[in-house]
Amino acid sequence: TVIATMIAKKFLIENGRDKTKILVVYPPAVEQNWKATFKDFGIDKYAKFVTNGSLSKVLDEENYNYWNADEYDLILVDEAHKFRSHTTSAFEQLQEICKMPRIEQGNIPGYKKKVMLISATPMNNTPADIYNEIQLFLLSLILLDDSHHHQFLSHDESSIL
Repeated sequence: TVIATMIAKKFLIENGRDKTKILVVYPPAVEQNWKATFKDFGIDKYAKFVTNGSLSKVLDEENYNYWNADEYDLILVDEAHKFRSHTTSAFEQLQEICKMPRIEQGNIPGYKKKVMLISATPMNNTPADIYNEIQLFLLSLILLDDSHHHQFLSHDESSIL
């Protein structure tokens, strides 16, 4: 949490404080830890926090507790291994948020959002799980259907990319 927050603060400074919005996605059990750490680093006012089961709130343009999904510049996903299955609604919602171009550029050029996947248990993941997590933000991989996905992984599971 601390290292991810340090990276978020560095991004905030480089992209411009007034031009940066951060979304932190986390499991409910660590909510206070994320909020306290962001506050300790003085960047809490540049961030919104959402549990990994409530991503629909970010996509709901009528929910004024969150900025619109296209306004975020940086997405931090804690316990990213929970998004290893591409068939869940949570995966689809997070993928939509991550792949949606940011509406404005900051000092860092480009409209693609920066996404940080955080996991303390990557050893539990198979190559297919990691492949699915990468699909959260890599545009070219979304074009693969299930048959190609299987061929791609079967070809050489030791080197997905």
